[in-house]
Amino acid sequence: MLAFETITLAPIDRRLIDVALLNPAERAWMDSYHDRVYQSVSPHLDAADQAWLADATAPL
Repeated sequence: MLAFETITLAPIDRRLIDVALLNPAERAWMDSYHDRVYQSVSPHLDAADQAWLADATAPL
């Protein structure tokens, strides 16, 4: 299967997502991606920015 390789990690803005339209696989992908973003980026941030990132990448 062809796919794109992720080369940047940033949370996807939740305000742009209509969760009601996502199927379980899409929702799981989004949660997995946001977990990857948090795990990769948070060690490089101060406490205030980590808190913002935790909120932005919380599971749907």
